[in-house]
Amino acid sequence: MKAFTDEIKSQPLAQGFDEIFYPGEIEHRREQENLSAGIRLPRDTWADLERIAAEAGLADALGACRATANG
Repeated sequence: MKAFTDEIKSQPLAQGFDEIFYPGEIEHRREQENLSAGIRLPRDTWADLERIAAEAGLADALGACRATANG
């Protein structure tokens, strides 16, 4: 598999591109970034989550998640 990806990556780049990606590579990179840095959510999404968590009796659990995310 390494030889295959090395072969893909060694091809000449198309004009205007900096890198060749193999299938799934971009998604894998994004997953690794999200695992290390977390996922940023818009304020309205957090507001919705807080409302739903309060309705379900999980406000404290969501607060703990947010505190961990804000590190």
